[in-house]
Amino acid sequence: MINYFLNGEGWLLVGLVLIAIEIFAPGYIFLAFGIGSILTFALIEMGFELTLTMNGFVDSLLLCSLMSLVALVILKKLFNKKDDSDINEY
Repeated sequence: MINYFLNGEGWLLVGLVLIAIEIFAPGYIFLAFGIGSILTFALIEMGFELTLTMNGFVDSLLLCSLMSLVALVILKKLFNKKDDSDINEY
């Protein structure tokens, strides 16, 4: 089972499932984790390997966490734009 995550296929599956969950539970949290998982899949497929620990699964988990955090910050800046105009002004 861990081999699916080491070669990237597991991260793609997790990312697609999380994005599908986002449809039913809006709030862009699942979307950020889905994007992070898909970016982790893309980096693993391109040959990027983290060597922080001796365990490849832990390295890919750290990479997914980092990518998800970056995606969450970007999505938060995109979707939380403040508009100073009042909706009741004509």
